Amino acid sequence: MADSKSENFPKDEISKFIHLHDSIELKKYETRWSFYKVLAGSTLVGIVAALLPFILDAVAAYRQGTLDHRGFIERYTDNALNQDIELRIRFSEYFSLMADDGTRQQWKDYHVGLLDARRKVRTKIIELETERAKIIAETNDEPSEKQQIRLAIISRELSWAVGEMGYAERNVSITQTDPKIESDPSANRFSPVSIEEDPTYVEDFIEFLSPHVKQIEPEEFLLTGAGSRPGHRCAGLNGLPPRQLWPNFIPVAQVLDEFRSRIGKPVSIVVAYRSTAYNACVGGARNSQHIQFRAVDFMVDGMNTREIANVLRQMRSSGLFSGGIGTYSSFVHVDTRGSNHDWQS
Repeated sequence: MADSKSENFPKDEISKFIHLHDSIELKKYETRWSFYKVLAGSTLVGIVAALLPFILDAVAAYRQGTLDHRGFIERYTDNALNQDIELRIRFSEYFSLMADDGTRQQWKDYHVGLLDARRKVRTKIIELETERAKIIAETNDEPSEKQQIRLAIISRELSWAVGEMGYAERNVSITQTDPKIESDPSANRFSPVSIEEDPTYVEDFIEFLSPHVKQIEPEEFLLTGAGSRPGHRCAGLNGLPPRQLWPNFIPVAQVLDEFRSRIGKPVSIVVAYRSTAYNACVGGARNSQHIQFRAVDFMVDGMNTREIANVLRQMRSSGLFSGGIGTYSSFVHVDTRGSNHDWQS
């Protein structure tokens, strides 16, 4: 009987029922899938939100690292390229090891070039030192004007070369003491002083020398030379004569005072004392009497150097002093070394 009822149930109704069932199942599937998508999306957003501060920090750190590296390169370009060759070699060695593959070979080539440049500068220094030593060895008294000019050029070129290398030049003091003193018995064993070091120096020198001179003010003998002017290559190397050397100066001060009395004209002091370092810088003779504070270079307005030297020779011939008289184009040198010498340049 049931079978007869089933046979009598319309087929289209069965189709509708099946379609409705399928539709319901599809809706359930879509609903579950939407739920899963929302759940997954929310979870992903949460993860991203949790990681976002770390991501931003990492990006910021990377960017800062890039900026730091770029800043380092800029500072190198602005500063290191103007430094001495030794420092540039250190920089190039660092970059030849640490630079990326794209620029490492360029830094290696630059490093090799700097090493070659340093070798050439060192060779130049040796050549200049050798030439200077030969000139000084050939000079018994004061060098000629031609020798002085060449020595001055050598000193200037040596200053440039050692400055490029980045180390102190031989025989030039950097700490107020002279490295030549220990190796050269003829060098001045007393370092020059300054007013800052000895505030009463000038007053004491005037008091010391005043009894021995009448025509010239004692402080005029304390001029440190044209090479001491700011900007000159020898600036800062000279100073005031040490107190221990003051007695050496009395005889030559008396000679100049008598000279001033005889000509009746003012004299202009160029320089009296030279430190060993300053003397070497200006191209003075290795055993210059200026180092021992026994010499004066001076000029007289209205008299040429030949006329000045003639007066000095007359004074020396009369037995007033024994020493050297050197005639230069613009000034005259006189010293009281104890033996007579004359030269002209």
